[in-house]
Amino acid sequence: MKLGLIGKKLPYSYSKVIHNAFGYDYEIKELQEDGFDSFMQDLPFDAFNITIPYKEKVIPYINVLSDAARVVNAVNTVVKKEGKLYGYNTDIFGLTAALKRSKIPIKGEKVLIFGGGGASKAAQFVCKTEGAEEIIVMTRTGTPNFNDLANYKNSTVIINATPVGTYPDNGKRLVDIGNFNSLKGVFDMIYNPAITDLLFQAKAKGAAYANGLFMLISQASYAKDLFFNTPHDGNCENKVYADLAFKATNIVLIGMPSTGKSTVGRHLSRILDVNFIDTDNEIEKKEGKSIPEIFEQRGEAYFRGLERSVVDEVSKERGQVIATGGGAPLFFDNYFKLKQNGILIHLTRPPETVTRRGRPLLTDTEAFNRLYAERMPKYAAIADFTISNTTPPFVTAKRITDLLNK
Repeated sequence: MKLGLIGKKLPYSYSKVIHNAFGYDYEIKELQEDGFDSFMQDLPFDAFNITIPYKEKVIPYINVLSDAARVVNAVNTVVKKEGKLYGYNTDIFGLTAALKRSKIPIKGEKVLIFGGGGASKAAQFVCKTEGAEEIIVMTRTGTPNFNDLANYKNSTVIINATPVGTYPDNGKRLVDIGNFNSLKGVFDMIYNPAITDLLFQAKAKGAAYANGLFMLISQASYAKDLFFNTPHDGNCENKVYADLAFKATNIVLIGMPSTGKSTVGRHLSRILDVNFIDTDNEIEKKEGKSIPEIFEQRGEAYFRGLERSVVDEVSKERGQVIATGGGAPLFFDNYFKLKQNGILIHLTRPPETVTRRGRPLLTDTEAFNRLYAERMPKYAAIADFTISNTTPPFVTAKRITDLLNK
């Protein structure tokens, strides 16, 4: 049985990984729009999934549409049966499961949906089915549009069904929800990065929030059932989600200079068999100079600009160990970038063991003590975990992996 996914641009798709985790072969096929009709005529797949921009374009080829696909007017799963094509929309099942899992309420809520495409239509269907009190669809050019955002600040739930902020345009802001003081939950269908700007805003407001990864996995699980005509069993979804989320997460080591971030990070990357990035080393490679030389010749402001550029670049990628310079995560822009795909682990070490040689901001004991007192509470505030690095580096790295596995 030949299975796969078609779409126009699929270089970052997780679908193959997900379906392979379910236990079968699955192919990714990028398809330009001028080749869509010939693909549907030749039909090399026995069953397949569909993503942008073909969810609506495929409908004329479908012999039997499910009720949900008909209402939503979008198909993301096609199965060939006895010479006929059956079209389904499993996004609605995936979104329903993801909202429930993340405890984002829909029944009785005022839901604001961003976007007007197929994903938005699936969200509208789910919200209507789940008993939302009111559903408002906001697009760039329609009515209402994003210029009218202030009129809907009493919305209690937001669902983003646009691609704004997805990789590689990480951090791009769709809207400012600072005035949405009644928010209970925000769901962003984007899953790369793990925390978009919209979700970061939701987190800051204390609202429930979730990205689209579990939705993606759950809708794939429902598609699997349609492929093989089997009853739905959601038990495998949590394991696939946990494995994929962990593999896509950056482990970011933060802390004072000379606390062992680089050494522990190298051990950690070997244990996990992932790439290791030291942001200070990346800065030195870019500039062709040591960090003390950069400070001496160009000053701290210039160094911080280089640092921001490097952090922006490396934090977009996923599944790495990243060791940061001491000051890097304390700037909000850097913190947001590191956090979008990362777990931040604060490495500590007794101050008397810190080496100050080659550290431009730690030139003497007084400067070090002042910086230590200033930074330690900030590290504690932004870290997900704090680990004392008083054991051999390999042992510290193993303790981190044990902690994360729990």
